[in-house]
Amino acid sequence: MCLRSFKNKIHFTASSKNLTNDGKIVIAIGEYNTSTVWVGEGDKIKLKYKQNYPVSFGLFYSAFTQLIGLMPNQEEYIMMGMAAYGDWRRYYKEIDEYFPEYDQQKYNFHKGINDWGMVITEQDKFDIAAAVQVVYEQRLNQFMRMAKGMTGKNNLEKDVEIRKSNEANFDTLIRLLKSPNYSNEIGRIYYLARIGSRKNHWSYNDRTIQQLRNSGNFRLISNVEISDKILQYDLFMRQVLYLNDHEYNIIMADYRKQVMVVFNPLVFQEMQREDFFEYPEGSPKLFNNDPNQINLLASHAHYVRNHTGLVRKKEIVLMNESSKLIEFIKDEYHLK
Repeated sequence: MCLRSFKNKIHFTASSKNLTNDGKIVIAIGEYNTSTVWVGEGDKIKLKYKQNYPVSFGLFYSAFTQLIGLMPNQEEYIMMGMAAYGDWRRYYKEIDEYFPEYDQQKYNFHKGINDWGMVITEQDKFDIAAAVQVVYEQRLNQFMRMAKGMTGKNNLEKDVEIRKSNEANFDTLIRLLKSPNYSNEIGRIYYLARIGSRKNHWSYNDRTIQQLRNSGNFRLISNVEISDKILQYDLFMRQVLYLNDHEYNIIMADYRKQVMVVFNPLVFQEMQREDFFEYPEGSPKLFNNDPNQINLLASHAHYVRNHTGLVRKKEIVLMNESSKLIEFIKDEYHLK
């Protein structure tokens, strides 16, 4: 957060070091880490990378918001909208020099852009906004590629792997539950039933596509085939997301309810370690060993297993389509 002092008024201070001798605030700032990369492992997250003040995506964007006459830290959304109506090529080279790499900036942007040196017309404001948006997104993409390299795989790839493992685990669980001697494998059944409900959460950032839709700017993509492919990809992505949500909120919810009917939750609690589950000690008893309830659990597990496999196959197709779309756009626009 960046707050400015106004004449003879104190608005906020993070500490006394932000005060001048006459008690006025010069600068107040929040987090020192402006960008971080974390990796989730089990129920823990680990810090893999941090980028510190003054290098900041936000300060870069706010500084140019102020340059074109808007209120920084308030009206960035206006500049983002203006970008759709400007020619980014006019000022791309100049603005790229302010932010040449995701971890390099020309200087501290906290006090704004102090060396622009050119008169800014009304049209210039739109063109500057467009160039800032392009540079910002390029640096953000650099940062995300770096983060992906640190985490190994993207969330969708991880979800495919987890689903493949879950399918095998459910196959084993169903086989054991239907075995007449399942009581000899209670510890293993407890373990498989518990880890079967794990899920890797991933999300779809559709902000750019929604902006293009809502502003009517899809028409600015002169290549109709590209715009059609983007919309087809967006539709397929939403179908996969729907299947994910349906699985988690309905199918998996029914499975978990039946798990709590059959198994003793105290045993599950004892199996929990810091960031994983382990086999229960000894030979724990089932909370309910009614054959009808066991059979119902097997049926829910079978349903989850089949749906897990369906979504996994859809996600693989989605990743392939994503790669094809990226390569198609690169070829059409001669991008590296």
